[in-house]
Amino acid sequence: MKKAFSVGAIIVFLLCFTAQAFPWGSATHAYIIDQLMRKAGPPRLMYGAMAPDVFNYFFQYPTLRNQLYAMTHFDFMKLWNASKGPSDRPSAYGFVSHNNEWGADSTAHLKSLTFRDDEGFVITKAKILWAGIKSGFPFGDELGVSICHDVIEAAIDLLIKKLDPNIGNRLVDSARSADKKILELLNKAYLSDMTLLVGPEALAKYLIAQNESGFRYAVLQLGNALKQKSPNDLNAIAAIFAALGQQAYQIDVPPAVVAAVLEAAMWVCTDPLFGPDCFTEIFATIDFVKLNLNAKGISY
Repeated sequence: MKKAFSVGAIIVFLLCFTAQAFPWGSATHAYIIDQLMRKAGPPRLMYGAMAPDVFNYFFQYPTLRNQLYAMTHFDFMKLWNASKGPSDRPSAYGFVSHNNEWGADSTAHLKSLTFRDDEGFVITKAKILWAGIKSGFPFGDELGVSICHDVIEAAIDLLIKKLDPNIGNRLVDSARSADKKILELLNKAYLSDMTLLVGPEALAKYLIAQNESGFRYAVLQLGNALKQKSPNDLNAIAAIFAALGQQAYQIDVPPAVVAAVLEAAMWVCTDPLFGPDCFTEIFATIDFVKLNLNAKGISY
C-alpha cells in the first residue's frame, strides 16, 4: 500500500485551498458535449463532461495529482461501469466523452486530427506560442511549454464564445445545478484506488468530496468570467490565471501581462499563419468522439 503523503499535510493543504484557478478547457468540453448530442444537454451531462479534471489542483503534490489525473483520463470506464440507470447515465456519458485515449482530450494532448498527427493540437499550439514569447520570460523550455499549454486551453475557452455566446451562462447553470450524482459516481469508481494512494478510506472520501467541491466552484468562476463582454471576459480570466500561476508554478506575472499572452494565444489558435485553427480541430474532434462512443456502444 502506497502512503507517500502525510495525512496531516494533505488536510492542511486542502483547508488552505482557495479554488482560484479555473478548470482548463472546461468551456471547450462543455461545447463538445452539446454538439455530440446535437442539442443543449442537461446541466448534469455538461458537468460530467468537465468532471475528469476534478483532481487538477493538487499543485503541492504533483505525483498524487498525476496519479489521479491518470485515473480519470485513462481508467475512465470505471465510472461508466459504476453508473446504473437513467439517473446516472448523463453524468457518466459526459465523463467518458472527455477521456485521453479516444475522447476529446486525446486530440488535444496526444494526436491532432488536423495538424501534426504525432502530438496533440494544444501541445503543438503551445510550442508555437512559447517560441514567440520565450524571450520575455525567465523560464526554461519545459516549464514554458507547460504554462503555454494551460494558456492555449484558456484562450480556446474564450474563443468558444464565437461558437456559443451563451457558454458562460451554461457553465454557471451546470455548476449551480450539480447534484450529488457525480460525487456518488466518483466514489463508486475511484474510492478504492484513492484509498490505496492516501491511506484511510475516510480521508480518501474527504479528498474526493473536497476536490469536487472546489472544482464545481472553479467552473462557476470560469462561467462568470465568460459571461462578461469583451474585453472584460479576457481580463477576468487573466486575473484568475495570474492566481493560478502562483498556485501551480510559484511565479508572479501581472494580470495585464497574462492578458497580453492570452491575446497572443488566441491569435496562434486562429490565424492561418500558425496552421489549422482551433475550430477546425474542435469540429473534427466532435465527429471523432461521436464515432468512438457509438462504436463502443456508449449511450444514454
